[in-house]
Amino acid sequence: GIEAENLAEVYGFLENYSQSHKKILEVLIDKYIRDGLKEIEEMRVLQLKEFQSFGGPTKIVEEFGGKAAYEKAVEELKEAIFSV
Repeated sequence: GIEAENLAEVYGFLENYSQSHKKILEVLIDKYIRDGLKEIEEMRVLQLKEFQSFGGPTKIVEEFGGKAAYEKAVEELKEAIFSV
């Protein structure tokens, strides 16, 4: 898991993203902290209730500009988590 003092660095990584992307990625970070890496790597994570306010999986992927762009953002998030 992420140590509390490293959390600020991980959240700092979000500055590279738009406001709407940040909100989605913040939920993914919270999900990682609670449930681990495997959970955020799976596309089905977007079906969870935490993501319904963003319109669900299809809307979220569209928001990022497609599946490849969403997966790239998740990869970058994982790199940020493991670089702290």
